Amino acid sequence: MARSVDSAHEGLRVIKASATGSSGRILPVELLVDSGSDLTLISSSSASIMGFKVTPARGLKKLESAGSLGSICVIGQARVPIVVKDKAGHDLSFNLQLNVADGLNMKLGRSTIILGMETLKRLEATLHTTDDTLYCGALGSTWSLSPYSGGSISSVLTDTRLKLPTRSKVDERLKGWSFPKVTVQLKPGAVRPCPKRPYVCRKREMQAMELMVKNLEKSGIITRLSRAAVDHRQVWISPAFA
Repeated sequence: MARSVDSAHEGLRVIKASATGSSGRILPVELLVDSGSDLTLISSSSASIMGFKVTPARGLKKLESAGSLGSICVIGQARVPIVVKDKAGHDLSFNLQLNVADGLNMKLGRSTIILGMETLKRLEATLHTTDDTLYCGALGSTWSLSPYSGGSISSVLTDTRLKLPTRSKVDERLKGWSFPKVTVQLKPGAVRPCPKRPYVCRKREMQAMELMVKNLEKSGIITRLSRAAVDHRQVWISPAFA
């Protein structure tokens, strides 16, 4: 799991729902809205405890995850009937396709299902974080987002953010520094790259590119060449802006 939906209130948000196991037993579940996960996931241990029928995958599928302590492997799929009560008090039913995985965050609750982007897109979901609701366009209903009851998941991650130095500190470090000037000795008979036709872009893109070039020129990083110098092959040209 990479990141979950941010809310007007502190903490992760879930959709309270109920799921039906293969034995017909109805169990409460929490659908943890995770906009950083492509897949909708449940841990293999949770799927076993809740009695979901898992269809084994043909091969292991490893996932990249910032919040896990190791590799996450999808070992199978499960199709689970879900019932959600909307804000109007109506029960809405749909089948949820789950990816059953090993290696999910150990702090996830046993009844937690990670609701990834593939399912959110299928539900045509729109998140309203100011009032903690999710609008499901596919079913035409609004669902409440509740605080996650499983505790803080982010606590297993180390805060790797670095403090930015002050402007005076940056100026002190850069004092006397300048871009190095490099001279290259060409071999006899070397032929310079032939200039390419300029990239044809829209007016807005051209204005943005011209602004970038002017700033680079003002900083002394690049030098503007005359057309004559280019045509007479008096200089070597980097095709960065060609």
